[in-house]
Amino acid sequence: MNVRQDIGHLAPIVTAASVNRVQVEFLSGERVVGRIDAPALGGFSVRDVMRLALDCVPLGELIRSGGLKTRFRFWWLSGLAVLRLGAEAVAAGLAGRTMPLRGLRAFAKAALSEGAIGATAGADERTIASLIAEGKAMAARMVPVPVQEKPPAHPARAQAQPGARSDRLPVLLYHRVAEEGPAALARFRQTPAAFTEQMTWLRRNGYHAVTSAELVRHFKSGQAFDGKPVLISFDDAYCDFHDTAWPILRAHDLTAEVFVVTDRVGGCADWDAAFGAPAPLMDWPQLQALSAAGIRFGSHMASHSHMAGLSSREIVLEAARSRAALERALGTACRSITAPYGDGDDRFVRIARACGYEVAFTTDPGLAALGADALRLPRIEIRSGWSLEAFAAAVKEGSGVV
Repeated sequence: MNVRQDIGHLAPIVTAASVNRVQVEFLSGERVVGRIDAPALGGFSVRDVMRLALDCVPLGELIRSGGLKTRFRFWWLSGLAVLRLGAEAVAAGLAGRTMPLRGLRAFAKAALSEGAIGATAGADERTIASLIAEGKAMAARMVPVPVQEKPPAHPARAQAQPGARSDRLPVLLYHRVAEEGPAALARFRQTPAAFTEQMTWLRRNGYHAVTSAELVRHFKSGQAFDGKPVLISFDDAYCDFHDTAWPILRAHDLTAEVFVVTDRVGGCADWDAAFGAPAPLMDWPQLQALSAAGIRFGSHMASHSHMAGLSSREIVLEAARSRAALERALGTACRSITAPYGDGDDRFVRIARACGYEVAFTTDPGLAALGADALRLPRIEIRSGWSLEAFAAAVKEGSGVV
């Protein structure tokens, strides 16, 4: 569904139940000043439409042509937001940190957003909140509360060395570490020997592993990373992560973040059945043991479906159910998400953010950078058969080398 809106006269958007997404084009007179793709969950109030405008229309344009500059309430609420949000910037300054220009822009946008729309939820947000509650209830029925046992002490993990700092880091994407599997899926498998060689290279070259929780802290503070960080991620949660990859990581003082298809925990990767015998996936006790040992987990949705094949409501339910299942079973916050097949389009990103996720990774190559959208971070897919030189080049440059 395509809709055009004059930023000086925003109006509600009514959608039919069959509509899953809306492409909104914002105009100032005859000029197009912003475009956005949003999930349709029963329609948008004027407040919801303003939120969409804030995400795609330049702030200066919105203030000038959107009628905000003459609204006393807008500037009063924006001033209050500056006072509240400014405390974080002051704290960063006292800690010896400086806020980068991209952080200042985000700060200004946050303050103006509060002035423009206040804190009241719109109709779209209320719909998402009810779907999130439904997803949590589904997770509570599906995932048993784990037996709480005293977790083992986390093994020591390599820490950053003092000295150089960086506002970028490579995020590595793996799937399986195994000797054998379907030939058509060879691209997604590393042999144990190759994976060991790659982890050895990382440690010898001074890299230390971080997780999404650490990314969130750095993104919020704007503080650069110490040393040479790397985030090692695995999609799908295959059993060979538990049996093969984790012992290799632990031997190199590294950790990883694993993205779990929560409705398939303890089953097999049936989405690969067309290529051969599906590989087994970890069960909840294995995930719990790894969590206690220091591995972190994120959502890979609930069913491993293509996002284009799901309605917006189904995506909300899956994203909420998956997050709730992981938090219920593991007892730790689930902050991160990846879309199966790399289907993390604008609709998916907006839903993930509304569901409380703070970090999302794509399959686009590149280095993750502070100040970028934390729900659109690139990853470097590590493919089978690479030489160590190709691996090193990809880590340093953020490029996907074939």
